[in-house]
Amino acid sequence: MTRLVGRGRTAEVYDHDDGQVLKLFHGFVDAASVEGEFAKARFARANRISTPAALSLVQRDDRLGIVYQKVAGRSLLDALKRRPLGMRGIARQMACLHRSVHAVEGAPELASQKQVLCDAIRQAAGLDARSKQTVIDYTMTLPDGQALCHGDFHPDNILVDAGLWVIDWMTGVRGHPACDVARTAMLLECADIPGDMPVLVRRLMGRMQAWLAHTYLREYLRPGGLSAAEVAQWRLPNDAARLAERLGPNERRVMLARIDAAMQAVR
Repeated sequence: MTRLVGRGRTAEVYDHDDGQVLKLFHGFVDAASVEGEFAKARFARANRISTPAALSLVQRDDRLGIVYQKVAGRSLLDALKRRPLGMRGIARQMACLHRSVHAVEGAPELASQKQVLCDAIRQAAGLDARSKQTVIDYTMTLPDGQALCHGDFHPDNILVDAGLWVIDWMTGVRGHPACDVARTAMLLECADIPGDMPVLVRRLMGRMQAWLAHTYLREYLRPGGLSAAEVAQWRLPNDAARLAERLGPNERRVMLARIDAAMQAVR
């Protein structure tokens, strides 16, 4: 195996041949998910989205992988940590890249955004059956869409190398851009801050997260096409679906509090 260059929850990334990397998935990731990411990445690339080229599917022992074009830069999250004063420009670039994704019509074979959301809501930890059904019923009243949506667009899924490159297409769906924007804003606002940090540092980081989320949303909406109200109506479904994911105790408390407040308006 060649040099390890990155590690995530579902995969490890290794240097491969010249100008390539191998994203090798852990054994618990099923073949359909890997093949789905490969197909979505190729679809995005074919539609001129700034994303590394997916070159081939491979197998290493009992693990599946995808060979990608290598993008040498760091993640946007690293860039923000190193240059927090550049946050406004970074948020503008991030919003522009996200709009370019939504300008593409999703392929018919892509999963329905609403269906993916509702499936996650059914698995949400901490919500009772009645609350889950209320959120699902509300979700189904929201507008449908046919745009390509990334499903997990955040700074750690964006690389910086002579521009921005979006990666990790496993969660790609066909749906409404406002829903995808609402999820990104939620991730920016609510990402867990390590509990071992001093109180003042935690407060400062919390304010920076809120400002980044606000700036990203403002920059996304600036050219028109979507309103803040259209994005806001997708907040509750995204918050509830988030509870199906592996969260720290603080982020889980934040999500439950947001959901409880929002449920008052839809009951």
